[in-house]
Amino acid sequence: MNSHILPLSLKEGLARYKANKVQPKGFNLFCSMFNWHNERYLHSSFIGMMLSMKQEFLVLFLEELHRADAGAGVFKADDLAYFKGCTCKIYPNKDEHGEWRNIDILIRTADKKRAVVIENKILANDRMVNGKHQLEMYMERVREDGAERVIGVYLTPRRYQPDFAELWTEQNRMTLGYDTAIKHWAENCWKLEVDGFKREMIRQYGELLDVALNDPQVALEFREAVAANWEVAYDLYCSKDADRDFREAMKHVKWHTQYDVLNGVSDRLKALEGVEWNMENDRKMQKDVDVVSLTDKSSSLLVYNFRYKGIWCYICNDAKGFTIGPCNNRDGYQELDNRDLRNFRREETFQLIEPTCREELIQKVVDEAKAYLAGLS
Repeated sequence: MNSHILPLSLKEGLARYKANKVQPKGFNLFCSMFNWHNERYLHSSFIGMMLSMKQEFLVLFLEELHRADAGAGVFKADDLAYFKGCTCKIYPNKDEHGEWRNIDILIRTADKKRAVVIENKILANDRMVNGKHQLEMYMERVREDGAERVIGVYLTPRRYQPDFAELWTEQNRMTLGYDTAIKHWAENCWKLEVDGFKREMIRQYGELLDVALNDPQVALEFREAVAANWEVAYDLYCSKDADRDFREAMKHVKWHTQYDVLNGVSDRLKALEGVEWNMENDRKMQKDVDVVSLTDKSSSLLVYNFRYKGIWCYICNDAKGFTIGPCNNRDGYQELDNRDLRNFRREETFQLIEPTCREELIQKVVDEAKAYLAGLS
């Protein structure tokens, strides 16, 4: 970045980002061998191995479930006491690496009466099986095998809600987050373990979670510095001189900017009279934007489906910018704004880092959408 003289506030903002970002402390086996989002061979295998390795680790995990339940009545005090008082079988485990009937992680009491079925979802899409969410189907399989009480757990990076949640009939289900429960569990296991090698492996797994699930406040603070100096930051972003830290920080700035715009549009559309919002949209906001914004390989950033007075419509951001139209007519769309949120090399899009510009775009898109929908009435 030698050819670019950065304003002091931007230089200090980047320095704070570099100082506060989480990095592996030396070699990290998990960071080196796996993509952080490898659900089966990294996370499910490690968690299952830990749960089966030591009874105390299992108890700590069950306590996290009870804490996350927070009185909702899914994993109750009675469940916690029952599982604590039983020997449990875990799949996968330290000796058997395979899943039990395609279930990511299964905790089952030795008497087979109670079970916890964990669906581990990092980035993969949910599936419907015979008209039911896959977690519900897995819970049914365990019941068919004789279990009297089955608790379903939907495990995601930041405790997201599942797709198709409005179609669920199962009540004994709950969500769990890597960013809170799993990180806290791993830390407590590390404190409990006395073997040096095992402690180091647990520490490295917790470190992987810290690296992958970065503190958003660090990126948001850097975004403020970029917004205050956006012309210089834009020139640097488009040049070949930017160092690795700046480019990495800008990925997160870009994600938060995209998220704020899309969230602002969706929140105001949901509030419009006559709009029936598809709840799957909110799950897509939480998960799919993250993937697309960091890879930019999708043909569209996001597509929202909703009904307006009985008519299925969509609103989309892709290479054409924001468009809206009927779901049954791909050519019958109307352009709302021509900014592709993925293209930060376009100056007008990069400027959305600045709050006023974001607000102006959100309001413009919503006003144009309202006018289009009014014409459908």
